[in-house]
Amino acid sequence: MDVILIASVPGLGKAGEIHHVKPGYARNFLFARNLAKVASPEAIAQAKEKAKKQKDEEVKNHAQLKKLQQAIEKSSLELLAKGNSDGTLYGSLGAQDIRKALQEKLTLRVPEHFRITPEHLKNAGEQNIDWQINSLKGSLHIIIKVQQ
Repeated sequence: MDVILIASVPGLGKAGEIHHVKPGYARNFLFARNLAKVASPEAIAQAKEKAKKQKDEEVKNHAQLKKLQQAIEKSSLELLAKGNSDGTLYGSLGAQDIRKALQEKLTLRVPEHFRITPEHLKNAGEQNIDWQINSLKGSLHIIIKVQQ
């Protein structure tokens, strides 16, 4: 029996995929838990159209992320943080602080899953940090100044 998965099923496949399974497995497990539906010709056409739209959306998002990557690589950030005269910050600056500063400077939307290495910046001065969004990686020059 052919089914279209509504949700990802471990050991079987991801949502939107078409699979051939035994009728008992489909009836007793997949349909009972609303994980799949019968693969009728109309449902197959809808699944293919949905997969095409999703693929187009992924291409569009990847192009936007590439544009963001180029903008980040060209820029450097200057941040103010409270700290002592030795250059040690009272708190730390994390990925979300840097993400907000990038959004303000570049006027581009930076995704929430923006990550940096090291995770927390605790000292003032110039630093190069590595960042990552999904599979895109890069480096960013940051200048942290102490605000007394």
